[in-house]
Amino acid sequence: MENINSLGKIPPQAVDVEEIVLGILLLEHASYYRVSNQLNPDIFYRNQNQVIYNAIKEVHDSGKNCNIISVTKQLKSTGFLELTGGAFYVTELTRRVASGEILEEMVAIIYQEYIKRNLINFSMELQQMAFDDSTDAFDVLSFAQSGFEKIENISSNDNFRTISDCIKESIKETDAKAKAYKEGKPSGIPSCLYRLNKMTGGWQKGDLIIVAGRPGMGKTALMLNDALAAAKAGFSVCIYSLEMTPVSLINRLILCVSGVDALALKTGNMSDYDYSEYNNAVTMLEDLPIYIDPNPLVSMRYIRSNSRIMKMKGRCDLVMIDYLQLTTMKSENRNRNREQEVSESSRMSKIIAKELDIPVILLSQLNRTAESTKDKRPTMSMLRESGSLEQDADMVLLTYRPEYYNITETEDGTPTNGYGELIVDKHRSGSVGTVKFAYNETVTLITDYNQGTDYRQEPVRDITEPMKPNRLFDDEAPF
Repeated sequence: MENINSLGKIPPQAVDVEEIVLGILLLEHASYYRVSNQLNPDIFYRNQNQVIYNAIKEVHDSGKNCNIISVTKQLKSTGFLELTGGAFYVTELTRRVASGEILEEMVAIIYQEYIKRNLINFSMELQQMAFDDSTDAFDVLSFAQSGFEKIENISSNDNFRTISDCIKESIKETDAKAKAYKEGKPSGIPSCLYRLNKMTGGWQKGDLIIVAGRPGMGKTALMLNDALAAAKAGFSVCIYSLEMTPVSLINRLILCVSGVDALALKTGNMSDYDYSEYNNAVTMLEDLPIYIDPNPLVSMRYIRSNSRIMKMKGRCDLVMIDYLQLTTMKSENRNRNREQEVSESSRMSKIIAKELDIPVILLSQLNRTAESTKDKRPTMSMLRESGSLEQDADMVLLTYRPEYYNITETEDGTPTNGYGELIVDKHRSGSVGTVKFAYNETVTLITDYNQGTDYRQEPVRDITEPMKPNRLFDDEAPF
């Protein structure tokens, strides 16, 4: 049959854009995972670009770092280097790249040209069949219908799912939750607080959880204790901390596990017992699947790309970001205000949660309004530069420690010594309420509250202790 090249016209193509796409993929290793589900070699018009993209894919599939050198070696090993124009052409591809931020836009352009080429080839085949007297008209009609369906599937990228597939997945999730219930476990990823797990079922896939509070309310401590609880249960945790160095975070994790006094660790004035507990904590932590990103200048696009890479490696069941207001969102629109920037970061966090099918815990600051009230108690309306935060979040948790404000007891007479509250102010798929927690300030340990205990003097329950069967749903839990 005739094809597109027999028309005497140049087929729809954008070779210059193809070169830009390849250049970005060669310069930025993580960029491949942003578009890998949309690209395949056939989408490229020029043969040498098809071969180079296939080499890029093979480098990524082998787990190697993708760059000019690794791709050139891959092409040479398969005997295609000279066919593509040699190392010179591969290197030249990177010289046309100004910014990797335009990658998705460039991919969309070459994808449209690919669809047009498919339409032209299909229409020529359809026309030839219609002119053939020996072909049954209904066969031509059937060919036309199947051809259009095929091209529609290409253009839609198979994003839609049938209700049957969704029902099967729902049944699978329901069975898993029922099994977890019988075993006394949360259906999602466990937090460090028993009553929070009971209220929420744990952190659920696809959810964006915002943990907000004023400075000193224990947001980071809660995040680290939750990371420990999740990792101890076998879930991989990726932490992006824009405020603390990896070593600082590790030191706080060691304090949580070991019980060594923070000042003793900071000054080095540790006893033999402290050293023993310190070493035991280090040994335990080394085996946990917790990954800390050391990049101090993190953007939400970076978090999305990096988390996608970790997910593909099986190392990302939960993402934690500390904290929202320090993330950046690069944009061509320089007229946007800070609230719009934060709102875009919030939306991107939700996209990460849905795209990777994992919970994302996003720490956020509250504005000073909370400190002007009588009891300093926070509300969701106090989210700093809120924008779309309330709308995007599936859960909003507010941390509150009255002791920080020299409040000695709560309204119901509860002493505030080592006492805190986690206020569940929004829960899209469940109930709201307040979860009491204990805060051991000397070791930054957060655990379940047991009234009458001085948590600055007495030891608290180890959050790494495995949960006993049926304990999660036992109303008489011993704390």
